[in-house]
Formats: sequence, C-alpha cells, structure tokens
Amino acid sequence: MESSRPSLTIRETAALLALSTRTIHRPIAEGKLKAYQVGGEKTIRIKREDVDALLKPVGAEGETPIGRRGRGISPTSTETS
Repeated sequence: MESSRPSLTIRETAALLALSTRTIHRPIAEGKLKAYQVGGEKTIRIKREDVDALLKPVGAEGETPIGRRGRGISPTSTETS
C-alpha cells in the first residue's frame, strides 16, 4: 500500500482499508495495532508502517485460506451445502 502520509487518523485508516472505524478500534483495543495520541489532542494517529504490518496475505505459506463465513478450509475437509 502506498501513501505519502506517515500517520493516519482512525477515519483515514478505515477508508484506506475499506473498513468501519469501529473495526479499526478493535485491534487497537486488543493491542494488535499501535495507535498514538498526539500531544494533548483527542486525535489518535496510526503509523502507516503499523497498518502495513497488520496486513497478511491470504493463502501465505502456513496460512489456511478463509472459506465461507470466515471458516478455515483444511485440505482434507469437504464442503457440504
């Protein structure tokens, strides 16, 4: 992902990833995404490099591809409708 800005607001991060702001708040609360409060401002900033580090390629070596409804699909499983 390319961006000239070194840090993003929660709203900008959500727009970049096509997610809701609530979805961005979740990994911050879980400690999976670092966020920084700038000075005494209420505005929270997220470093672009931290957003990039959170992303994982689908189907990467050792990763199970995501199936329907978020269930992992193992090579031996059979799908039934």
